[in-house]
Amino acid sequence: MKILVPIIYTAFGWLLGFFGTLLQRWLEKKRLREEFKKTLSTELKEMTTRLVGSYFQLIDAFVGLNRDDLTWLYSMSSAFPGELSEETFKTMEGLLKLRDDELAKIAALRKKTESLFLKKYNLPFLEESITSLTLLDSSLQTSVLAIRRNIVWLNEAIDRCNFFYEKSFDQSLSGENHLIMRANMKEEYKRMAQSCRKTADLCSKTISDMESSQ
Repeated sequence: MKILVPIIYTAFGWLLGFFGTLLQRWLEKKRLREEFKKTLSTELKEMTTRLVGSYFQLIDAFVGLNRDDLTWLYSMSSAFPGELSEETFKTMEGLLKLRDDELAKIAALRKKTESLFLKKYNLPFLEESITSLTLLDSSLQTSVLAIRRNIVWLNEAIDRCNFFYEKSFDQSLSGENHLIMRANMKEEYKRMAQSCRKTADLCSKTISDMESSQ
């Protein structure tokens, strides 16, 4: 019996050390996960704000605002303020009070833009910490990677649009080629607008999911 006592104490001490190490690792992983989610959430909020501004700019310039667009923009601008001016925000409030036929008349009267020179999007924290995605659960990883893919597509679209934009000043192009180029550019802008909205919605949902997860 006397021999068993030190063995039991030794085994008990080993178990305490083992589980203590596991607990310490778990707490450290939890800390890293929470820090990663907090910083990534901040970056996605900034991206969402910019995407909302881009959607407004593209739709207003090349499509024309309707009630669905205005309602979405008003809601998203309220949740992610900063990109649209206070004046624009108040204008949207006023437009939402109009009837659909009145909105359509105003949209028809607004002068459409021929082209825009757009700046690329970037997610520096995510790109630098891409391996840390393993800290998140599989559904969050899928959402974040989908956002990343959408941003890559948007940047490729920006390259195409900016190429068209520069070509719009090329006097060597024939009138017919100018028309074709402008038509292609307009369609690209429309696709970009829809991608901006889709990606902003995905960012918003991902932020909400990250903030609600433990």
